[in-house]
Amino acid sequence: MTTTSNNNNAGDLREQGNQAFKQGKFQDAIDQYTEALNLLTNLPLSETIKNELTKCYSNRSQCYINLNQYEDAIEDATRALEYTPADQKSLYRRSTAFEHLGKLHEAISDAQRLISISSKGSSTDEQTNTLLRKLRESAQSKHTQQTQLTSQIQQMFEAMNTKSNQETALNNLLIISREDAGAEGILAYDCDLQQIKEFIQTNEQITVLGIIRVLGSIVRNSYRRLTNCAYGILG
Repeated sequence: MTTTSNNNNAGDLREQGNQAFKQGKFQDAIDQYTEALNLLTNLPLSETIKNELTKCYSNRSQCYINLNQYEDAIEDATRALEYTPADQKSLYRRSTAFEHLGKLHEAISDAQRLISISSKGSSTDEQTNTLLRKLRESAQSKHTQQTQLTSQIQQMFEAMNTKSNQETALNNLLIISREDAGAEGILAYDCDLQQIKEFIQTNEQITVLGIIRVLGSIVRNSYRRLTNCAYGILG
């Protein structure tokens, strides 16, 4: 099959994906875009092929956003931007996906870049300015919440140094550690796990069991946190 034929077939598949998307059949659209990409990635990389790759990756990114698969959306939008660095739809979609994952710094960076390349007064410019305002408000709110959380974690670690407050402090740490933000906050506060190791080394049963429960909660569903804790505790 010739390059032109493959390119035409890929274009047809992309259009079928677009139709499925309009009907709300996002997984079907993903399948069509994926088939198109399988054809396109085997073709010599011309400007026409780059344009098709950009559209397929970017459109598939939007499908993933609609299915709440934000990591996949970011990956596809990033691939689209590798072929067309100033593609406005891909920047907007990646910024949106970053926002949903709480990665506000990255989301704001993409939104600012998009504003710098979009035409003043265009619909993209207006949408991006709205998104950027929302992101900045979210970032400020997140900063306030993070400051409060860090203060709470500090108070709990300090309370653990007093035997009468230790059990309550451990229970509160356990509650906080069940949320991703809390687990990350504890590891950020005791970044080398030095304080946690000192509590373990007391060999006091209630303290050690409490710390183990907190650590178990921190590493649950996170291989990265599990690895960090293992290295921190075991060396």
